[in-house]
Amino acid sequence: MRLRPSRPFRVRGSIALDRGYPMRPTYRALITTALAALTLPAWGQGIGTPPADSVTVLEPVNVTAQRLPSRSAETGSAVTVITPSEMEKRGSVEVLDLLKRAPGVSVARNGGFGATSNLRIRGSDVGQVLVLIDGVRVNDAADASAAYDFAGLTADSVERIEVLRGPQSALYGNDAMGGVVNIITKKGRGPAKITAMTEAGSYQTFRQQAGISGAQDGFDYALTAAHSQTKGFSRIYAGPEKDGAEQASITGRGGYRFNETFRLGVSGGYQHLESDFDPSATRDGPAVATSKKLFGRVDGTATLLDGRFENILSLTASDTDRDYDEPLGFYRTSRYEGQTYGAEYQGNLTLFGQDVLTGGLSTRTDKARTTTNGKAGPRFSQDTNSVFGQYKWKATEAFTVTLGGRYDDVESFGGKGTYRLTGAYRIASTGTTLRASYGTGAKAPTLFQRFDPLYGNRALDLETNKGFDAGIEQEIGKTLTVSAGVFHTRYRNLIQYQGLGYTNIGRATMRGAEFGVTWKPLSDLSLAANYTYLEAEDASTDQRLPRRPKHTVNLTADYAVTEKWQVGGAMRFVTEQNDNSFSSDKIPPGLIFDARTAYQVMPWAQIYLRADNLFDADGRESARYRAPGRSVFAGVKAEF
Repeated sequence: MRLRPSRPFRVRGSIALDRGYPMRPTYRALITTALAALTLPAWGQGIGTPPADSVTVLEPVNVTAQRLPSRSAETGSAVTVITPSEMEKRGSVEVLDLLKRAPGVSVARNGGFGATSNLRIRGSDVGQVLVLIDGVRVNDAADASAAYDFAGLTADSVERIEVLRGPQSALYGNDAMGGVVNIITKKGRGPAKITAMTEAGSYQTFRQQAGISGAQDGFDYALTAAHSQTKGFSRIYAGPEKDGAEQASITGRGGYRFNETFRLGVSGGYQHLESDFDPSATRDGPAVATSKKLFGRVDGTATLLDGRFENILSLTASDTDRDYDEPLGFYRTSRYEGQTYGAEYQGNLTLFGQDVLTGGLSTRTDKARTTTNGKAGPRFSQDTNSVFGQYKWKATEAFTVTLGGRYDDVESFGGKGTYRLTGAYRIASTGTTLRASYGTGAKAPTLFQRFDPLYGNRALDLETNKGFDAGIEQEIGKTLTVSAGVFHTRYRNLIQYQGLGYTNIGRATMRGAEFGVTWKPLSDLSLAANYTYLEAEDASTDQRLPRRPKHTVNLTADYAVTEKWQVGGAMRFVTEQNDNSFSSDKIPPGLIFDARTAYQVMPWAQIYLRADNLFDADGRESARYRAPGRSVFAGVKAEF
């Protein structure tokens, strides 16, 4: 097994595109098949104008903070919910562009669409954030830090996103030391409907999307197919060669309710991404990366005791396959294969009317293998068996407490326990919500860090952390809400690359504050802002950690000019950052403005215009990799 520690952090994703950008046969077949599957059944049911009850308003709840539906006033953890309305207003193509507007989130992307894209929460490492898609763990087991690469992950099939901040290992185990990103795809509701979109714009970019969803006679279904391609720009400053990308994906979710007691569900998706990349940040050249991501879940839910005892049994699997072709590189070809699959049982028992006792068991296997210059290495694996529990106590109608714990038995490491305590207090008479949480986290070394023949260390120990946060949310009248919070987390035994291998030497401290405001001064005008202050320090050297901005500000404004015409804009500002720990390279401060307008030309059709980086600012997220300049896109959306 021949690996380099730098490889998993290089540009991943995509391939050089032919001049003129004809759609590749593989993608053409995928999209054509999907469109046929989407269209025939729907029109067979006589789809025409959208029914009046086709829009469903989601309740203001989250499902991530307590592993069960919970109202905001009952949630002691810091969680942000990105709703369908917010996604529509922003018009963002990539999920990462939605996530970076949440408090406490910072991102790093080595160029434009298709480039390596990572996320941190409150200063965590990229591999300390657990990413779920419909409950499936999609972190890459073959990555050096087991991080999830957001490159090419578009929002076409996404219904909502929940970002849970702070140590969450007590509920979610390994990889959740810094937080959890829970991506929930669209679910079928009401009569069948078809959606379609086409878009074109800067850098010879073209996008298409089609979907069908609905529910009838106990069945619910949703299927989305999407395709994107761009000629791109040179991601590095060393040469003019353009780095293009092409992506195709298909995502589905469905289920059948047999009766009031039992429901069977299934979900899954596939993404194929090809992207140009360069041999290094200082060397231009022809190189191609291909990424294939596949995930799926089957679950059964049985509700017993007159609805008071919910039992969920699920089987999940994810597979990430990354291939690199570097004609001028030392490693001309290389391949990284990572798989994760597992099973989990979770039971939720309602007691005393409003209390909920949650308990569960899970088992998971991670596997990874690397092939270099055609020579395949051994396949390494690691098993994790876990038991977890939580009690949600409604002390009073206003006061909610949760206490949870987890015990993970990781192969070759033995057992490790983690816990979490939260509290939320709602003062209805003043519109005030107080919340606080304290938790611990743990993360086992990755397969790369343990078994790589050159850099691995089988004697590595678990990384650990502990942290708290506390905050307040205040409603002022019916139009203004302000929030504020503080957090402090200490990391110990961190795994770092030093000399010729990995070792447990790292200590870090993350502390800061988060502020937010939402204001609706007029019925047609909405304003929102959030600010994050972050002190992220290496506790051994007292030096600031790289790629963690000290100050981050996000602003949004949306206005309905008429019933059919909407306009909106967003601003993001981040201060200067260190690019890495090995050089003096700096990522300059960035101030980026985006704008969007949409017009409903017909009840079933909308046209829109979007401008990203409106003033052509230097918005790079890595010191040596360019970010897109001013970009303009126009498109049409339809719903039948």
